[in-house]
Amino acid sequence: MLRCLNSKQGLQSQALTISEVLANLRRLVDVDKLLDDREYTRLKALFLGDISEGVLNVVEVTTSIMLDSAEIISRRFLTPIDSIQLAVALSINDGELVFVCADDRLCQRAQAEGLKISNPLKQG
Repeated sequence: MLRCLNSKQGLQSQALTISEVLANLRRLVDVDKLLDDREYTRLKALFLGDISEGVLNVVEVTTSIMLDSAEIISRRFLTPIDSIQLAVALSINDGELVFVCADDRLCQRAQAEGLKISNPLKQG
């Protein structure tokens, strides 16, 4: 659900992640029936609090990043949101950045683009 970039600057994510996280949390209430409204409200507040307190830095999606995203898609199909995530990661890669993602396909693509990766679902 959440793709983060762990670098010397701390946890980074792109702006579209805000809507993506909240939509996925809401899905857990309305569709999957795994959370109730109270739990959703608590998790939403924690997530938005992390952003407002600087625990998670939100990287703005610029025109340059969108053009990089289009170039990534031109080389090999990737969903628009995933290509934006990858373009953001490449734009802020400081050599120490770790692309944290639970999506195996996106991890493989990030690694092919030269990023270090970490899949929290595959941690031993």
